[in-house]
Amino acid sequence: MLIPQVWVDLAEHDLAVTLPDAHHVILTGPSGERKYLLRILTRPPGPAQVAKAASDASGAQLPGLLIAPKASPAAQHAALRAGVSLLLAPDSIGQLTRGHLITPTGGLLTLHETTAATARRGRRPWATIAIATYLLEGNASTQDALAGRAGVSQARTSQVLRALQRWVQRTDRGWTATDTAGLTRWLAEQPPPGRTATTWLGLDDPAPTATRVAAWLTARHVGYAISADVAADLLAPWARPTRGLVYVEQALDLTPLGLTPAPPGAATLELVVPDDPYVLRDARLLPSDLVIAHPWRVWADTAARGNADAAEALRAHLLGVRTT
Repeated sequence: MLIPQVWVDLAEHDLAVTLPDAHHVILTGPSGERKYLLRILTRPPGPAQVAKAASDASGAQLPGLLIAPKASPAAQHAALRAGVSLLLAPDSIGQLTRGHLITPTGGLLTLHETTAATARRGRRPWATIAIATYLLEGNASTQDALAGRAGVSQARTSQVLRALQRWVQRTDRGWTATDTAGLTRWLAEQPPPGRTATTWLGLDDPAPTATRVAAWLTARHVGYAISADVAADLLAPWARPTRGLVYVEQALDLTPLGLTPAPPGAATLELVVPDDPYVLRDARLLPSDLVIAHPWRVWADTAARGNADAAEALRAHLLGVRTT
């Protein structure tokens, strides 16, 4: 079963996932969050197993969530009657999660193998954010060059530049950020790129943990980018990182590395599948062979996590190396 795919598919329905431990999952939606008693079954459950799961959930005063490879119609009906969520995990890449979920607000979400991802509300400004980070680099760029780098049309690039016109200008060498303070404030206010996030606890400090995860991902040919505290420390050392953040192209189970699911407040590593297509595309390889996110994405992530001193040190460094 591809359990991580279940979390990705729920994220397509605007439900963010946190795994505080092996027996619970927290689903956070637009209208709130809810903790579920989680049971992952390796064999199809029967009605009796569903009833036992419902009893356990009731005893824990939590809604129950079962994940299984398959389930008979009788088992699915029993879960519905008992108010237990039952999701059928895909067994190969390309398939989608099926089943039903009692949402955090108490509604019923039915997932079918052919269900398309729900449309997200409003346009996410990913291209605008990406072009803003390019302009903050300081290398003056023509509109054509910005469009090519961002992979969007010249018309879209023109729209982006108009949206950023308070902080950028066209010079005789091309477009560049002229009000870096204003543009960085705008960047810090933009939506985070996370789609599915899991949080993990390891025995090592965040930096060596992130490095070990990076090596493991590289060996499996999985794209990644380190960001936030750990990446900020690689670019502009300031203070010991307190948590690692690794963007990754697919949700993964890190228990083979000795990490355990942990509540966000106790975690030493976040693993995030980004909505923003530029996060992994604009990642860069360091001489150490570690891959980090774009430096201004690293800055935004560091600032968003409240590490103000490290964020300011990185901002000063990036502005200091900025070409004019």
